[in-house]
Order: sequence, then C-alpha cells, then structure tokens
Amino acid sequence: MTEKIDKMEAAKRQIEASIKMLFDNYDIVPIHSNTRAGLEIVRNLAKKREIDENYFIDSVIMQNENHDERKWLKQYLLGETSSFIKHANRDPGGMLSPIDEDDNNLLIFFAIVTYEALGGEMTIIMQAFIRFYISSHPEMIGDDILEQLVRKNIEDWIGKNRE
Repeated sequence: MTEKIDKMEAAKRQIEASIKMLFDNYDIVPIHSNTRAGLEIVRNLAKKREIDENYFIDSVIMQNENHDERKWLKQYLLGETSSFIKHANRDPGGMLSPIDEDDNNLLIFFAIVTYEALGGEMTIIMQAFIRFYISSHPEMIGDDILEQLVRKNIEDWIGKNRE
C-alpha cells in the first residue's frame, strides 16, 4: 500500500470487505474480526465527535422486551467474541462460543449506520447489505431508524443517474 488513508477510509474498507467475505461464504471468524475492527473505528470516531456511538445498538436492543436478553445481547455485540479474538494472551486455553451469522450481520449493519452517521457516504455494497438485512430482519429495526434509512436511501437513489 503506497497511499495514506484516514480512519473513515479504513473503516469503509473493512466494512466492505466484511460484506464481500460474507457473500463469498468465507469463514465466519475472519468476517467477525474484520467487522469488529471496522465497527470499533467508527464507534471511537463517534465518541470523539460526541455522537452517541451506541445509539443504533441501543435502539435495536430496546426493541427486545426481555431485560436479561437485552443485557446479554448488548454484552455480546459490544465485546465478548472480539475480546476472545483480540486478547489471546489473557486466556490462551479459552474456547470461543459459536459465532451466530445473524448476530454478525447485525454488527455489519451497526457499522454501516454508524459510518453513515459520521458523514461517510454509503457505497453500493453497503446499500445492498442494508437492503438485504432489513428485508431479512424487519422486526429488529425500530420504526424511527427504518424511516430514516428508507428516506435517506430514497433521496440518494432519486438524485443519481443510472450508472
């Protein structure tokens, strides 16, 4: 690599690579660790810009009425598996619980919407994933977020020429 890239570009590339690996049926572990890396970048940038980095995660989790399940879901989404992957020195004999593809897809979704909230332009690959995810899991998306995403996507598509 001969070019310098900023953190938003790095996050964009990691998110897109995760989506491509997902649809090319790669192993879930590298997809998950790559997704987590991209999500971590945009969450940290959101914190620095004083944007609530957990807004989208909290709004989806709050759709679930079971308190214990909400607590587990947030813990899972924000760290358990990535800590295992990232910190092998802390528990060299540890075992990783199975990574659920639907949960991983939710992480990709969060990475994309956080990236966009930071001013990143959704790429065609990201837009395709968002459509795939929403059509697969409409129950997971709160009405306010769904409305924002639909409105944004319609505005984007109306203003573009066919390529």
